[in-house]
Amino acid sequence: MGLHLINSTSASSRQCLGTLTSAAHSAFVAGTWFEDASSRWSTSPNVPGGLQSRETQDRRKAFRILIADDHEAVRRGLKSALMGAGWQVCGEAFDGKEAIERTANLKPDLVILDISMPNLGGLEAAREILRSASGTKVLIFTMHESRQIRAETAALGVHGIAVKSAPLSTLLATIDSILRPS
Repeated sequence: MGLHLINSTSASSRQCLGTLTSAAHSAFVAGTWFEDASSRWSTSPNVPGGLQSRETQDRRKAFRILIADDHEAVRRGLKSALMGAGWQVCGEAFDGKEAIERTANLKPDLVILDISMPNLGGLEAAREILRSASGTKVLIFTMHESRQIRAETAALGVHGIAVKSAPLSTLLATIDSILRPS
């Protein structure tokens, strides 16, 4: 799979999530925290991690992603990285309200939501998107990593969390895991 289960540095996380130790960068997918194993993931030549296979390129082109973050530089950088890795970015949103509207109109396969946005935050937007947009998956993309956020996102049924300070390869691997056919 290219991802490895890691251990958390806090005792409270060990109690909450089970067998965990420490890792510099992590991601949360389908209820489990993982560490980056970028050497096993193929990405585009423009993104750390090497070249991607034709099969990966074709599979990624089939998915449409909406990015919601109140920082234009983050949206542009993320869009560039995702498109460089072969995904379609079908739209962008400045806040949670706009993300909900654009999700309804564009029907993306995945919505990437920042937690802290004006007007309506990412968790509130995730709740509405998961309730109303059947088949759309949600990834929370945040600079905040805490037990409380993990618990809130798990309770909402969010498909994954990626921490902004983690390597880009971790985000790409998290998206691949979320969008990979079951």
